[in-house]
Amino acid sequence: MKIKRQGIYALILAGLLLPLLFGGCGGDKQDPPKAGEEFVIPADAFALENLQGEDLEDRFSLTESLTQLEQLREILISFRELTEECRGKISPETLREVGNTGWEMQHLGFHNLPNTLEGTLRLQDYEIKKLEFTLAKEQYEKGEITLADVEEAQAAFLAVREGMQEFLKAYTIAD
Repeated sequence: MKIKRQGIYALILAGLLLPLLFGGCGGDKQDPPKAGEEFVIPADAFALENLQGEDLEDRFSLTESLTQLEQLREILISFRELTEECRGKISPETLREVGNTGWEMQHLGFHNLPNTLEGTLRLQDYEIKKLEFTLAKEQYEKGEITLADVEEAQAAFLAVREGMQEFLKAYTIAD
């Protein structure tokens, strides 16, 4: 049995490695890009019909996302309260079928899930503002933007940094 297993492993390994050895790792070979074409950023052409006239940046801003997240927290609290009201009136089987009605989900998950989402949104915004500030500093040093522009980027970064710090001070994990 041991020999058969080793033989099977050898065949699997050979099947994985042989194409790499004889075909290379490159897949389809392409001509190298011409000078200046290496880093072309495509134009943003998003389908915006479903935004009902809103701007992409407004609809999916940190502020809008945090507002929606607060509404989600309220919905989860309402669902928890409704579940408690229904206990004893609805069979345990029906509650299980509905899903997300157990104590752990409603008291731990309903607390942790929105907090994790908020942390993710805030961290992404922090990282973006940090990159924008870094870029602004470099552009200022090259004379491409004004002092006012770099100060604006710095102020935005510092504000988001402070918001991230406040969030982390208040952040709790229910377990």
